[in-house]
Amino acid sequence: AALPVASGISLFYAVPGLPGFTDMRRFPAGTALLAKGSSATPWTGSLSTREMVTAFRLSRFLTLRAAAKRSARHGELIGRCTRERKLYTYRSDGTLRIVEAPNTDGRMAREFFAAIDSAPNSSLNAPRTLD
Repeated sequence: AALPVASGISLFYAVPGLPGFTDMRRFPAGTALLAKGSSATPWTGSLSTREMVTAFRLSRFLTLRAAAKRSARHGELIGRCTRERKLYTYRSDGTLRIVEAPNTDGRMAREFFAAIDSAPNSSLNAPRTLD
C-alpha cells in the first residue's frame, strides 16, 4: 500500500463460450443478447450472487476510501461503513440518506473491515478532504 492504487472489479456477463459456462438453458433462443443484466449470475458456482455483488461493492469502497480527495459526504459514508463494518450506500426518495446496501454478504464485509484494521501502516486510514 505504499503506492496509490485504484482497485477495480468487473462482473462479467455469463455468455455462451466463456470457460465454465455450460448451462445453455439460460439461452433457449441461442442468443447471447439475453445475457444483458445477468452480470452477477453465479454461473461458475464459485461465488453466490450476493458474494459477487459484495466483492464489487468492497472494491468500490476501497477506491473511494483511498481517494486523494473526497467530499465530506463521502467521508461520512466511509466512516459509517468502517465503524459498523457494513456496506452502506446513498438512497434518495426526495432526501438523500445513507442506507445499508442491499444484498450484501455480511461475513465478507466483516472480514474485509477486520483486514483493513489489521493492515500495518495502512494509508487507507489517513484523513482526506475535497479541496
